[in-house]
Amino acid sequence: MKRLIPMIQRTFARTGRWRAPATAMLAAGLLLLAAAGAYGAVIGLPADGSQVNNDPAAGIDPNQNAGASDVVGGSLAVNGPRIPWGSFEQQSGSSQQIFVRAFKNGQWITEGKSLNISPNVEAEAPSIDFAGVGRNVPWTAWYEPNSALGGAKQIFASRFNAAANTWIAEGQNRGSGVSSLNIHTDKEAENPSVAGGAAVPGNDPVPWVAWQEEDGNASGTGNHDQIFVSKGVKQAAANSPCTGFKPSDAASVSMFCWQQVGLDRLARDGGSSGTGDPTLNVDPSRDGVEPDITSPGQATRSPGWSGMSRTTVPWACVTTSRCSRPRSSAIPLPTVPSTGRPWATGPRAKRTSWTRPATASGRARGRRAPRTRAR
Repeated sequence: MKRLIPMIQRTFARTGRWRAPATAMLAAGLLLLAAAGAYGAVIGLPADGSQVNNDPAAGIDPNQNAGASDVVGGSLAVNGPRIPWGSFEQQSGSSQQIFVRAFKNGQWITEGKSLNISPNVEAEAPSIDFAGVGRNVPWTAWYEPNSALGGAKQIFASRFNAAANTWIAEGQNRGSGVSSLNIHTDKEAENPSVAGGAAVPGNDPVPWVAWQEEDGNASGTGNHDQIFVSKGVKQAAANSPCTGFKPSDAASVSMFCWQQVGLDRLARDGGSSGTGDPTLNVDPSRDGVEPDITSPGQATRSPGWSGMSRTTVPWACVTTSRCSRPRSSAIPLPTVPSTGRPWATGPRAKRTSWTRPATASGRARGRRAPRTRAR
């Protein structure tokens, strides 16, 4: 049995914003303590070390395995006190569900029900952050296969409706009412990362999602994992057509449309194309995997970049420790050095992965370990 026990490292940035690394998946009874230092101590929540994945009434069986997780500090009230919100994988018989719990009044409370689009599949790799007015709306992204779209793994994102205590899937109807973020729904996508941010000063933050997806067949070498980013755009009315949006102009299943961002440069079936897909990969003939994304919360000088970078500049990083931001053709692509990264992936870019059986293409695919987010 794997228990989910959160190790919360209390750190304060210059903005006073509290961040915490992901909840750690630990063996039963194991407790980690860190010596107090510049970043404070690592403590368990609650103090008795009881596991997080324990709410049988909500479908969270404490006797079944928990998996990869992510945690963020946030509040449902505008400018309210921030508390930890954690998203995690939870085994449920032959399936795997995504749940979210928040630490309220000294205990973990389940927020809504399972986020799975399909209840009988294996959903994986959740990521959580806050967006909306005053950052008071939790968003969670994850991936799972979907039979209505042909069985390939799809990226999904849902926002939390606090009044109804429910998670609402968002995005265009890509077929049969399924709101996948994939650039191509017939290609495998994995490992999303979500962050709230705004590209215009003063605007309310919206969700930005980065993920990896097979695409391109560059140089005839077959599909490779590309990194893509889309941002959520709220519509004036529910179920509005997403006219002019890419990768789909179909109507939204709720209130948001997803707009892919970046330079259109990779043809679906290989080669470069000015009307192709906006991969962030430096070399599309090589795999880009396990991205992270953030929108910095303060004015900070960027390595390899002149001037100051603010919340209006989203950054996405991949395991190659190379980062980029949405840019025009006149702006050079910055790189982040291996040290001194203010918003890069940190330990996550260096972490150990393990493999699972190869896909039908014969290529072994990595499965990430529980991550530590350095946002």
